[in-house]
Amino acid sequence: MKVEDLLKPFPIKEFHPFPRAMMGPGAHEMVGPEALKMGFKRTLLMSSGLRGTDIVHNMAESLKWHGLEVVVYDQVESNPKDYNVMDSVKLYQENECDSFVSIGGGSTHDACKGARISIAHDGRNVNDFEGFNKSENPKNPPHIAISTTAGTGSETSWAYVITDTTTDPDNPHKYVAFDDASVATLAVDDPVLYFECPVDYTAQCGFDVLAHASEPYVSR
Repeated sequence: MKVEDLLKPFPIKEFHPFPRAMMGPGAHEMVGPEALKMGFKRTLLMSSGLRGTDIVHNMAESLKWHGLEVVVYDQVESNPKDYNVMDSVKLYQENECDSFVSIGGGSTHDACKGARISIAHDGRNVNDFEGFNKSENPKNPPHIAISTTAGTGSETSWAYVITDTTTDPDNPHKYVAFDDASVATLAVDDPVLYFECPVDYTAQCGFDVLAHASEPYVSR
């Protein structure tokens, strides 16, 4: 599907809550210019690889076309592990990056949030920040979060979920961290990217939306 086919009935809209969000067909094409406005020079592009698509490759090339240096970390797992976060932190530090771009679903955005918190604290273990507003430094590297799924919301929230595999290696556990400092600088939601994902992936994400919508109704 072409962007121009969707732009007329669904124009790109820009919102200014916390965080700022750009939504609409073709919004992902604004990432390069927005990154330049934010002062990005060498960015860490985080994803799960989005295998079977060209989404990550195309985004990396777009950022490079706008003059940015791009370092790619594409090993984020579902229910991201603490070592995913810390591996990306190491890569960020080794390459002297100054910013983050995450592209994918909730797992990718959550891992990126954890990495930003860690970077702001000189690479401390992400598990140190489990809980509410444990971050002591609100000034994190800028972050653009680009969603390829309809069911997460992580690109706009202050929460992130990490699996702790180190505290008790025999019993890994997931935890939720809530931190104002983890909120992305800019969220991008572009339905065009959904069409580039495998059909079953997009359908499953749609059911995730329905599940989130029904949960508060049946649990009130």
